[in-house]
Amino acid sequence: KEFPLITDKSLKEAEGWTNLSIGSVYLKQGDYVHALNFYLKSYNSYRASGVKDLAEPCYNLGAVYDSLHQTERALAFFQKGLAYAREENVREQIKNGYLNISNHFSAVGQYKDAHSYYLIYSALEDSIHGNDISNKMSSLELNYEMKKKQTEVLMLQKDKILSQKELVLLQKDSKIKQLLFTGLLIGLTLICIAGFLYYRWNETRQQQAKLELEQKLLRSQMNPHFIFNALVDIQHFLLNNSAADTSRYIADFSHLIRMILENSRTEYISISKEVKTLGYYLELQHLHFNGKFDYQLQLEEGIEADLISIPPMLAQPFIENAIEHGLANKKTGRGTISVSLMLKSDVIEINIEDNGVGRTKSGEIRKGSAPTHISLATSITEQRLHFLNKNSKEKINFVIVDLKDVAGEAAGTRVTFRVPIMS
Repeated sequence: KEFPLITDKSLKEAEGWTNLSIGSVYLKQGDYVHALNFYLKSYNSYRASGVKDLAEPCYNLGAVYDSLHQTERALAFFQKGLAYAREENVREQIKNGYLNISNHFSAVGQYKDAHSYYLIYSALEDSIHGNDISNKMSSLELNYEMKKKQTEVLMLQKDKILSQKELVLLQKDSKIKQLLFTGLLIGLTLICIAGFLYYRWNETRQQQAKLELEQKLLRSQMNPHFIFNALVDIQHFLLNNSAADTSRYIADFSHLIRMILENSRTEYISISKEVKTLGYYLELQHLHFNGKFDYQLQLEEGIEADLISIPPMLAQPFIENAIEHGLANKKTGRGTISVSLMLKSDVIEINIEDNGVGRTKSGEIRKGSAPTHISLATSITEQRLHFLNKNSKEKINFVIVDLKDVAGEAAGTRVTFRVPIMS
């Protein structure tokens, strides 16, 4: 077997990749001087090899220069990397280029420029993910229509078999033994077909129910009331000429919406993504309520957050309920809510605890109105866990506890999830 010839070009390219990897290790360790040295070697090696896609090495150099507070060089490499990405028309790298420049301007206090570049990045991101979501919905609709047509074909086949049975009975009325045998054979065939039809119908119904549940979950996470409040808060920041707060709020809001859309496309995500999404949500709610409550988001040390997966946004509906109904109705004392993720043997335990007015008092305040949000959150969560646990040996479960103080009065609510570890 012949091996490819090793040329100067391939050696330079391999040298560039090696230096890039070493530089990334130093960057993670916070050794920016050594990281810069190896990134420069990588950049020069790639150029010498004739590689045209130099956007990523330029972005790495820009990040290191920003860490070393050499902002002019950082910006120059970010812009150079964006130019390479445009020249090669790599959409993902073009999008990352705008995000890098936006983060750079934000770090040096040029919020207007940061906002302008972020708007372009957000538009590119929405365009890419919008196409993904549209394709997914089209695929689901196509699968549903195909299975519906298959069921119709099977029903026609069943009718045809029944007609054949009647014809056989009419033609062979005098042959009792043969009639009995034929009838038995047809009966067994019908039972098999009916069982198969029922199986396919039940499978289609389960898939449709799962799709409806995913849509309900997405609607509950992208609550129109929450989105309206966020837009009102943005308007408030703009009217008060708070450019920095406005830019930060818009950035957090867009990050949250994008992560909700991304997470809705999969049944499991890493714990690090889940914690990041909840962090954005809690911060936006904290800003909306003008800091009238305190919150904590804790991840136990030692958890491999990037390697362990859990279902996305299990905690979010209960956090929203705690803030909107438990803490918002609290008249005395300062409200607090804590969210923690801990490793307990072979499960991840998620706790959401608040010191609000409790479920009973909250229900009395909203007496006579629509069903409470906690029941909606509980209903959707129970349906999700039904599908998730259906084919799993280890089951996910949750429990809601009404907290009491020493006098036996309501002192808040605690929701606890126990999720088996998935890597």
